[in-house]
Amino acid sequence: MKYLIISILFCSTFCYSQENITYKQANDVEFAKNYKNATDFNSYTSENGTTISVGDTLIIGKPSS
Repeated sequence: MKYLIISILFCSTFCYSQENITYKQANDVEFAKNYKNATDFNSYTSENGTTISVGDTLIIGKPSS
């Protein structure tokens, strides 16, 4: 039983590890070939350096221009 719990914790930590992605990586076709559809990422860093992470609240309002 002890080994079963350890293997479940190990798999949940390493098998489903999430990564960070940047604007440049998201627009690179060769980089995208390494990932399948519905891949989860921890955060996204936009072109201007703003980072959006899982759990952040996004406020969408009127456009600025």
